[in-house]
Amino acid sequence: MKKQTIRIVAACALIAAIGRGCATYEPKPLDSTAVRQKLDGRMTNDQEIIAVASRLSGADSGATAAPFDPSDGLTLEEAEVVALVFNPHLRVARLEVGVTRATAETAGLWDDPVTGINLNDVSQKFGGGLSMGGQIALTIPISGRLEAEKLRANAALVADLARVQAQEWDARLALRTQWAQWTIASGRVQVVAATVQAVVQIRGIVERMESSGEVPRVEARLFRIEQAVAQAELARLGATIAEHEVAIKRILGVAPWAALKFIPSEMPPAETRPMAELRDEMVTCSPLVASLAASYEVSEKALAAEIRKQFPDLEIGPTYNTDGNEDFTFGVAMPLPLWNHNQQGVATAHARRELMRVRFETTIELQLGELENANIVYQRARGQRLAMEADITPLADEQAAEIREIARLGEVNTLLLLESLTRQQEARLTLITAREDEWMASIRVAGFVGPPRISP
Repeated sequence: MKKQTIRIVAACALIAAIGRGCATYEPKPLDSTAVRQKLDGRMTNDQEIIAVASRLSGADSGATAAPFDPSDGLTLEEAEVVALVFNPHLRVARLEVGVTRATAETAGLWDDPVTGINLNDVSQKFGGGLSMGGQIALTIPISGRLEAEKLRANAALVADLARVQAQEWDARLALRTQWAQWTIASGRVQVVAATVQAVVQIRGIVERMESSGEVPRVEARLFRIEQAVAQAELARLGATIAEHEVAIKRILGVAPWAALKFIPSEMPPAETRPMAELRDEMVTCSPLVASLAASYEVSEKALAAEIRKQFPDLEIGPTYNTDGNEDFTFGVAMPLPLWNHNQQGVATAHARRELMRVRFETTIELQLGELENANIVYQRARGQRLAMEADITPLADEQAAEIREIARLGEVNTLLLLESLTRQQEARLTLITAREDEWMASIRVAGFVGPPRISP
């Protein structure tokens, strides 16, 4: 009896020792106040930004590994690095990759052995006491399913990383779009402000002529109306600029009230590469295509894993008994794949692989069509902008300059003067709109093509 008790205690101690290797739970409560404080203090630590800038070194962003000071203004290239670090959607996406990485790192582990202890009262048969029996079962994965599961988990990790890269490119495109619109709105403000300044200058001349009776009051009033309309447009454009700045900060992942200065960007150089080259680059560089290819690889590995599950694993285990005589027995068990043999899993994996293959192919087909259309729009917008710069805008500026010179000499035709100022502003604003159309079209083309590959 004493010997059996010792064995029982030893078995319990073994189970307790095994439990010590298990993870423990620690609560981690949320703190909304800390979230606000972190948002207020964002960008005070440049280490994350420097790390991303180093990774982007050599890319089209032109970012360098040197730290930069946001107080002297952010360029678009610097802002893209900030967005890659702090954009809220990208931060969540990277943490989702962490979940997949944890799965991949722990995939393919052997199942834990199963053990058990049996206590029986044998007092009537053997004259008193208890008998103890113990067994342990171990699964030997001879089917290869564990290795297949590991390959599937690793493929899922690669697919998640590709998905994040596609989201990073989308964030950069969204930032470029907002930055371009903010820059264009700033250009419109300059044009309207110049018109207001010209109207104010000429209005002084007209009002002096009005007081001397050389110009009717009804004509002089036109300049006051034009000035009021232009100032109202300035107020509207100011609100538009503020909206774009908030949108930019939201993409950057910084507080909307953060005191950041943005530096207007230049329109990207003209895209002169032939369409055949753009198509080839889209197929090889598009983050969306790469993400779908990685997802298809997951379906491939999933099918392989489901097929491996058709084959049985071996279960072995010894049994120890103290029922009268102490003895060991050894057992072997194996499922027989006669009826089930994972038909549902294999069929589902086959269908999913076919779905992912067709999704990959049709996406490339659709993207190529969209790229073709985007390039047509871009080339048309570029042609319109070049025509505006070559003909219409210079003529309007020349006409306005001559009219103002005539007014300065005292020969004022108020209606003609006002018409020339209005036409000049319209021409300049139309040129800015043409530049905006070209800029947006170039961003769209770049979105389909994808970022250039970073040289190793």
